[in-house]
Amino acid sequence: MSAATVIVGAAGALGEAITRRLASEGHDLVLAGRDLDTLQALAQQLPSARAVACDVTKDDDVTSLAQQVGPTRMLVFTPAAPTAGGIDAAPIEAILTAVDVKVGGLLRLLRALQPAPQTAPRTASTDRPVAIVIGGNLAYDPIPHAATSGIANAAQANAVRQLEHSASPWRIHVIAPGPVATERWEQLAAAEAQTRGISIEQVRTEATAASPLGRLTSTEEVAWTVSMLADPHAAALHGSTLLLDTGRRTAIP
Repeated sequence: MSAATVIVGAAGALGEAITRRLASEGHDLVLAGRDLDTLQALAQQLPSARAVACDVTKDDDVTSLAQQVGPTRMLVFTPAAPTAGGIDAAPIEAILTAVDVKVGGLLRLLRALQPAPQTAPRTASTDRPVAIVIGGNLAYDPIPHAATSGIANAAQANAVRQLEHSASPWRIHVIAPGPVATERWEQLAAAEAQTRGISIEQVRTEATAASPLGRLTSTEEVAWTVSMLADPHAAALHGSTLLLDTGRRTAIP
């Protein structure tokens, strides 16, 4: 069996889009996450995929995943931080949980997984296994109702910059989408509308108006970016953050 591509959070909307794209490109996939039933149903639809239960906040789960996977050529890390309101109201425990998911989970995986052997000297970054991390633009452009996501994604981006200069065998990248058109975003928009006492249509209008393209990012665009970064020629982007926010940025990482 060839070295595996591990997609953590494959049961989510972004994870599924990435999974289907990479499956079409011939990757030997391991789909990991907490919702094993959904992962197994997805794996059954693909030519070379298997599902493994894993909660990235639990050391034992991550160790078990690594033992089942074996040599790894690519890690795609997609878990989303839980949301719990703005900076004035979000419980400290919720903020710490979000950081444990986005930073603790990533570090547990990178330390536990066995990178596929390199066929060139370690200095040849094009030959390194790759870790692709899905962050978010809220790390740089926070909004009032998502403190946990902003803080966790900012901490994750900082961790990646440190990993860039460490002795880690991985080349690593962050993809920071803006709002992505998913069911999760609709749920967050509904919660924001209720908090502000406005309609969800107004929240949608504000979200799209913030983009020069007048729309949200699509899951297919995120999946395409993962595919691009999987190419060895993307090694020059080692440690960088790609903002997929349809031009709404005000702060540049």
